[in-house]
Amino acid sequence: MTARKNQKSQKETEVKPRVEAGKISCPVLADGSLRFNIPQEHSVGNKKQTQIRLRLKESPENRAIADLITARLNERIATNNYEPEKLNEYIDEYKCLYMGSDCQSPSSKRPKAVKSKTPTLDQLWEMFCQYKVPLVKQTTFNIVFSTVGNHISKLKTKNLEEADTIIAELRRQIKSDSAMYRTLRYISSCCDWAVSRDKILKNPFKLTLDDLREPQTDADPDPFTGEGLCRVIEAYKKHPRYRHYAPFIQFRRATGCRIGEGIGLKWKHVHMEEGYIEFCETLTWTSKGVVHQEGTKTEPSRRFPIKANLHQLLEEHKPANVNPEDYVFLDSNGGHIKYKRFLYSWYGEKRKRTLKDGTKKTYFCKGIVSQLAGLPEEDGGIDHYRTPYSPRHTFITLALDKLARKREVKLSDVAQLADYLGTSPDMIFKHYLGKSGDDSIVDIEEDETASTSIAPLQNNTQPPTETVTQLNFAHQLIEQLTQQLNQITQQNQFLQQQLAQLLSLQAAPQPINCSPRSFEQHESTVPSESDLDQLALLLAVNNQIEGESAPTSEQR
Repeated sequence: MTARKNQKSQKETEVKPRVEAGKISCPVLADGSLRFNIPQEHSVGNKKQTQIRLRLKESPENRAIADLITARLNERIATNNYEPEKLNEYIDEYKCLYMGSDCQSPSSKRPKAVKSKTPTLDQLWEMFCQYKVPLVKQTTFNIVFSTVGNHISKLKTKNLEEADTIIAELRRQIKSDSAMYRTLRYISSCCDWAVSRDKILKNPFKLTLDDLREPQTDADPDPFTGEGLCRVIEAYKKHPRYRHYAPFIQFRRATGCRIGEGIGLKWKHVHMEEGYIEFCETLTWTSKGVVHQEGTKTEPSRRFPIKANLHQLLEEHKPANVNPEDYVFLDSNGGHIKYKRFLYSWYGEKRKRTLKDGTKKTYFCKGIVSQLAGLPEEDGGIDHYRTPYSPRHTFITLALDKLARKREVKLSDVAQLADYLGTSPDMIFKHYLGKSGDDSIVDIEEDETASTSIAPLQNNTQPPTETVTQLNFAHQLIEQLTQQLNQITQQNQFLQQQLAQLLSLQAAPQPINCSPRSFEQHESTVPSESDLDQLALLLAVNNQIEGESAPTSEQR
């Protein structure tokens, strides 16, 4: 009986998010269902808090619907258009509105919207776009503003007095929660601009947007391993059709640049003698075609230092008679790299073939990286597919990992790396730096075993050299041994000096007549046989240690 009561109480326990006092909320219960919590002052009779189940289970789509209904209810309260007795009618109305055909129409019909002389949403959006054209980048306008405009053009109603209907239609149009939020955010910004220009009286989407939570949909950065990216590059080099893309991928591995920055790079931006590359042009692909942009995504230009490996790559790739205006990386038919073709080579594309009976069949032809993701690693494959943007994640992760093996990484190091890449330290930590995947990091006892396991390797004259990681460890081991050798050498020199002084004192002639006081002083300075034996033994031990600790030429 007690177990049943505990089980029942556990089911009724709800996970309560923090909400502003006096507002309606819709938390999820332990059993996964959604329920409205109505504060006492907004309940019928103002007697006690009221709970009303939404009759929906927790899911991303149902969560979005619940948030929209909650926002509309709180908007009614804020605008003094709320009657506690009609709460169930409000919920049924909004539920049917946002769920469309999945919900039965409420018994009470909504009053018809009164036609207004105010501009419609599509008219406001057109005016807002004209205002924004000179203020935003062309790529942003072509991608973002065109997408939102397409959603608005598909609406059946564009009357701002029917904001609820507009939101419901957008909800059915846009499946992604993050895309829905961004679209509503731009529409709300448009209405705020219209209010500031006295084109409309108020923004009907403001309260809804304020009550919605921005979805966290940013995927974790997914870098290649160093070996995995090398396998991708080698596969490109061997491919008869796409081998001309191999230097471009090598360049991105060596610089971590964005795709558009690498494609838009010209030879006049490569300053080999001065030792830097200037990223100051970007090519971006939109629904309206290729857009040439002066500057990078975040700044007018930035410089990236040319180190030995990057210098060698550029020297080998540079043609004999180069035109400074030519692009560094060209497509198979000349000109800059076409991103769509590069994506086909990386991921794959749909193709059609004609069968013997004359019918055409569509099939998917895998790209190079997709093919490698389908092969076992022992056969030269990679563990899983990664996007063309992953080389940037790979560069950042490997750069910081390499620095961490040399010394402690400082925040100033991350800031310097961010400056070279045209981003911020916060963006590196949140969106670019990959995870190691090593679960031993949570084992706090691992440090003790690791420290004991390193000790035998310090006396091993043949450090492992099979992989890059083992080579790095061998170099660190040699540095440690070299430091120990220098310390022992200094100590050995000091002991030799001491021994020479003691031997000279011992060989000095003994005074015949001396007072008791002078005899005591002489006795304290002349070494005894046991002192000399002990010092000689210590010197021999140090000589032996020095001989064993010295790294051989192979180790160096």
